[in-house]
Amino acid sequence: RRVHGGIMAVILQALKQLIPPLVYSAHKGQAGRVGIIGGCFEYTGAPYYAAITALKTGVDLAHIFCTQAAAIPIKSYSPELIVHPVLYASNEFQNDEPAEEQHRLATKAADSVRTWLPRLSGLLIGPGLGRDPVVWESVRTIIKDAMDLHMPLVIDADGLGLISAHLDLIVGYPHVVLTPNVVELERLRSAAISTGLIVSAASKVHPSEATREEITESVQQLAHALQGATVLAKGHVDIIANGTAVVQVDDEGSPRRCGGQGDILSGATLTFLSWAEGPHPHTQPSSSLARPMLAAYGASKLVRRCASESFKRLHRGMTTPDIIAAIPSEFEAMFPASSAATAIATTTHTTTHTTTAKHSTDSDTLL
Repeated sequence: RRVHGGIMAVILQALKQLIPPLVYSAHKGQAGRVGIIGGCFEYTGAPYYAAITALKTGVDLAHIFCTQAAAIPIKSYSPELIVHPVLYASNEFQNDEPAEEQHRLATKAADSVRTWLPRLSGLLIGPGLGRDPVVWESVRTIIKDAMDLHMPLVIDADGLGLISAHLDLIVGYPHVVLTPNVVELERLRSAAISTGLIVSAASKVHPSEATREEITESVQQLAHALQGATVLAKGHVDIIANGTAVVQVDDEGSPRRCGGQGDILSGATLTFLSWAEGPHPHTQPSSSLARPMLAAYGASKLVRRCASESFKRLHRGMTTPDIIAAIPSEFEAMFPASSAATAIATTTHTTTHTTTAKHSTDSDTLL
């Protein structure tokens, strides 16, 4: 089943219904507490971009679980982030630790994260994670622990490298969104073929050379092979599939390919997914499209709008922080019913005063 433009307004209306209302009676954390597993000696910007995007999109709290070498740089980027230097990387050991000690430390790291999981409404695996084998051992356990709690998961970047090597981790799990670029998509597809999950590939052409139709078929085939996962394949056109439905997002984005834009997308996806599938979803959406598909669609559309507006202003000088800075205004343009007017209307309704608060609900203007 393919979803075409005629019902995109319905999808956006369903997304509105997932967004927690802004009300003065709310408490910290009710709009979401999310976690990001990532950040190592080499890569500290990626988890920051993902976490700050989640906050700018609307969650209340963002935790980053990283290696000790990454903690101080990430803490210095923003006081908004809660940073836990609990992961152990082999290059941080004082000496060449024996395998038994490395395993003990990997287990200790996973145990530290496990204590936080019940408090979180969603988890993102991968931004700046690196490929250290000790870290990967910890993250495999963390993924299993999160799945045991039926947590919403987003997997990106180096997290997709881990999944490509251990595809069985997520097969059959319906609460996960993968966000591969063209190279990561081919790696995932190759892993599915080599493990027998895909028997006959939809296309023999590498995704970088394939047509839009061929990529769509490949994404849908991969999602079907994963038996429940949602795949958001990034590209000139974002293709979102879960094995039964396909959505394509071809809104104008930006030709500027500065680093970090994928981290923005994964952070926004985490926010929408935590609202859609977290422990206390706001409401039942009116669309029949699966909640992870809704979340991926909302994130893709939002990030493209932010990138487009930023590029129009800054052209070649646009960088990732400029896109992040555009999130509040572009989110409000997409979802005006989530504005402060909602809070005023809700509060007024509960008092003895009678006032009228108007806000737009015309979803046709959102396309």
